[in-house]
Amino acid sequence: MAGRLEMTGYVLDTSVVCKWFSDRNESDLENAQDLRRGILEGDYSITIPDLLFYELSNALRFNPGLSSEEVNEAVEAVFQLEFDVRNISADLATNAVKLAYSFNVTVYDACFLALAQNERKMLITADYKFRERVKGAKNILGLADFTPIPGGKKRKRPSTLKDFRGVLSAKEKTGRRN
Repeated sequence: MAGRLEMTGYVLDTSVVCKWFSDRNESDLENAQDLRRGILEGDYSITIPDLLFYELSNALRFNPGLSSEEVNEAVEAVFQLEFDVRNISADLATNAVKLAYSFNVTVYDACFLALAQNERKMLITADYKFRERVKGAKNILGLADFTPIPGGKKRKRPSTLKDFRGVLSAKEKTGRRN
């Protein structure tokens, strides 16, 4: 498409995706919504470890504002985004353990950074304690520092699970995919 910028690839961690389903006073919520809009518009390709679905399910399960049905719907909505999901491999696990020891972080958190390094992509995180601990890593970007691709279509940003469902339904009807 003429004038369209090339697609940019990222690895997202669970802290970013959780913000998509929060209607509370979250920091960096506008950036999270801009990123989500860009994903829905096809501006970004996203790679995630399969671990994200477990962490997301667990984090949303403990959100007092969400029912069991809403948690399941939220997780299904993320599946529908058709991210490039990576299963655990010996190489990814080895790198995650190495990073966990190097930066004194959990292997869970290090898994996202290891995947970003393996894929040669930037990891976007909203977990600033984690980012501070791994400040020696060169491929990590705080959500607050994320800048959306300029010129994308500005739409009303979905801010609740109900709004997000509507965006996904519209995407399915038009056949748009990442």
